[in-house]
Amino acid sequence: SSGYFLEGFAQVSMRVWRGIGGGAFAKYTEYFGKGEGTSVTHKNPVTGSTGTSGLTADFTFTRSNWIFGGLVSIRF
Repeated sequence: SSGYFLEGFAQVSMRVWRGIGGGAFAKYTEYFGKGEGTSVTHKNPVTGSTGTSGLTADFTFTRSNWIFGGLVSIRF
C-alpha cells in the first residue's frame, strides 16, 4: 500500500601524478515497502478452484546497503 526508494551517491577524485588520478566513491540505497490488510488467495490442489479466505496479512519490507569503492584513472 506504500513504499519508497532512496539512493545517494558521492565521488571524489584528484590527479595524483601527471596523467594518473585516484579517488573514492560511496553509494547508499534503501528500499521500503508496506502492505496492510492484504487478502490471502488460495488454490485447491484437487479441484483447481481458487478463492479468497477471511485471512489478511500485514507486512513490511526494508532493505538498505552501502557500497564503498576506489578508482584509478590514467589519461592517455
